[in-house]
Amino acid sequence: MHFRLAQSKNWILYQVPFYGTLLRTHAYWVVRLSMRQQVTSPG
Repeated sequence: MHFRLAQSKNWILYQVPFYGTLLRTHAYWVVRLSMRQQVTSPG
């Protein structure tokens, strides 16, 4: 039980950098696409 908890804790720690990169990439694309839409939209 205790070992299982520690294992899941480590798993979360390993997942954090991956999700951080994913969120940063997602935000980057959202900004890029919104900027492109502003440029292409009339007015």
